[in-house]
Amino acid sequence: MASATASAPPPTTNAPASPSHNPSALKTNLSYLIRGPANSPLQPKSFQTRSTLRSLRYLAKFIFWRLLRYGKYALIAAGATALAGTALGTALPWIAAIAVPSVPVAAAMGLTTAVIKFTWNHRGNHFRQGWLVGGEGRDARTDERMDAEEAEREFNRPSQPVHPRAANAWGRQGFTS
Repeated sequence: MASATASAPPPTTNAPASPSHNPSALKTNLSYLIRGPANSPLQPKSFQTRSTLRSLRYLAKFIFWRLLRYGKYALIAAGATALAGTALGTALPWIAAIAVPSVPVAAAMGLTTAVIKFTWNHRGNHFRQGWLVGGEGRDARTDERMDAEEAEREFNRPSQPVHPRAANAWGRQGFTS
């Protein structure tokens, strides 16, 4: 039987240190984790360590951006809550009710836009005729001169005879003659 005073043999000093206690391996692993696989000058020797560190890196990036995203949502919600507690928050629903059209008004706006677009696409040359030939809207001086000439012609034009019923339209009491 062995005696209780016997101890285990002392460990050998030339045994390689485990990777978890090796300072250079720790620096390599941290560099790989922080810089990423493409930018790290040294890579861990073990495929299992590399894949674990790569997964941890992607997971940390995902968690960071998700927290940033939720923080942004929380900041917007806090701002909206603070705004709702003010006088402007009381007025915003009324302003929105006035500014945002109702369904019939929106339908009328859409119909008007459609009619204008249809007319412009099908009769556009008729409307653009003056612009294309250099008519109104191109030169302010020319427009003013043409308006003045037109007003002078209207002023100097002999008066046209008035229809007999229109001549005494305001003098009669009823619509019968």
